[in-house]
Amino acid sequence: MEKIEEQKIDGQEEIDFYCHDFDWEEIAENVKHQISSDLTPTISYYDRCDTGNRAWETFFNQSQNRFFKDRHYMPKLLDQELSVGIARSHLVIVDLGCGVGNTIFPIIKHLSKYQLNKFIVHAVDFSPAAIQCLQEHPLYSPTICRTYVDDMTSQSTISKIGMNVADVAVMIFSLSALARNQMASAFLVANSVLKVGGHLVVRDYGLYDLAQLRYARHGNKRIEENSYLRGDYTRVCFLELEELKNLARSNGFRVVEVDYHTVRLHNRKMKTKMDRVWIHGRFEKIKTLSEKKVNYFPTILTITALAAFFLGFWLKRK
Repeated sequence: MEKIEEQKIDGQEEIDFYCHDFDWEEIAENVKHQISSDLTPTISYYDRCDTGNRAWETFFNQSQNRFFKDRHYMPKLLDQELSVGIARSHLVIVDLGCGVGNTIFPIIKHLSKYQLNKFIVHAVDFSPAAIQCLQEHPLYSPTICRTYVDDMTSQSTISKIGMNVADVAVMIFSLSALARNQMASAFLVANSVLKVGGHLVVRDYGLYDLAQLRYARHGNKRIEENSYLRGDYTRVCFLELEELKNLARSNGFRVVEVDYHTVRLHNRKMKTKMDRVWIHGRFEKIKTLSEKKVNYFPTILTITALAAFFLGFWLKRK
């Protein structure tokens, strides 16, 4: 049910994605007491590592392209970057966590009216079902779209796309699907594939969004602070401004803009309001970092968790 709410709201973003219907500080003061101060995870590290990717693959196998709507606001969101690309007649975009293509196809449709000498979109998602669905879209063209079944936090993604090749990278509602200890690796991948001066654009769920309050209120499984497992075991993290700034600055980016976008929707029939919080960030790559750092820390943690699991199993058998 949680994703149904997100699906409905996604249609509003085309109109309201730069909206500030209320001050974020206002809602934070009113609702932060609803978020439990007990940060003890309610599901083990081993289990949450094991279920995350499989849950998304199950989701895409079941929903295919019928759930998330195309994000028609993308040409407006990337107006600055697309304008530069059109003027140069050259544009390379990387979509990290592309899903079934809801982000890239509105961009491709918008740019179809221009005769760019070079226009390439690299689309990365770990789900084979999502990539297959993307390739079946009417606007898909292998001469424009280069698709990869891979982890958006991995070294192999950099190897497939190449270093310093992209003008723009986007993470649109994909960063929140990662564990927090993977987010730095996603920024490092973006840093590696972008040219110096290229932009990374992020849009995702902001702290104290209505969905987070519902998860906290109904006792959904807490993974870590401000992170939950939905009923279908897909992960969702709610992001803070300082968190996003720190991820960018520590991974070779300059902060251009970061803000909460707040949308207040009214259900006249039920006489209720829904306060949604999105987080938006635009970052400029100012230097290239070492690719050797990518994805090492999550790998070490995973190995440690597996070792602890098998050690515990062995001791029980003893």
